[in-house]
Amino acid sequence: MQKPNRTLLNVIREYRRRQQRRIMRVVEFCLCRCYEKRLGIDTLGFFESKEKQSFFKDENVYDAVSYVVIRKILQYLRLGRRDVIMDIGCGKGRIICFAAAQRRMKRVIGVELYKDLYEAAVDNINRLKVKKTKINIFHVDAVNFTDIDDVTIFIFFNPFGEKTLTKVIKNIENSLKVNPRAIHIAYFPTPNLARLFNETPWLFFQKRLIVMAQSPIYIYGNQKD
Repeated sequence: MQKPNRTLLNVIREYRRRQQRRIMRVVEFCLCRCYEKRLGIDTLGFFESKEKQSFFKDENVYDAVSYVVIRKILQYLRLGRRDVIMDIGCGKGRIICFAAAQRRMKRVIGVELYKDLYEAAVDNINRLKVKKTKINIFHVDAVNFTDIDDVTIFIFFNPFGEKTLTKVIKNIENSLKVNPRAIHIAYFPTPNLARLFNETPWLFFQKRLIVMAQSPIYIYGNQKD
């Protein structure tokens, strides 16, 4: 019996993977449209500035995280009325709007560097059909935002590079000295930055969340499970 051609098999496998990715993109777009209509907001699209504006000049392209991923994070963390969730680099406000519409918490915070994205987020907050939690949004560089002493959940959807992330982690550490408390960090890792969390002595890896064909989300906390 003739052995199958490995090159041909690899081509077929790659073709199937590409088809699956195309299907997932279509499904994801349809889900986003449904969520956006239900919430009354518009967070679709990309944004990349020609000029870096952050202190360390290392901000990344804006691309909103999937709604199914946000749901997964909220379900895992089981947020309550005393929690404060903060999206660092909130873009057009998808995470903060969805969280405020889904859960009753102390407050929801968004921080955004770019004025165009900040204004889009403000518009979405004003148009949000359901708001169970108050939303505060700030037009500021994340390295300079230190009003975080009550924040219990920090979300990083790959908003910036190593230098800014290092400073923000230090800001969180300083806030824990002012107000000792249990916190969680939801991070969408890139290989060169995930080590910053793994090498931070007061942070402990807790969970790797997988959602369909999306990139995994890593949950860290300052207390061991």
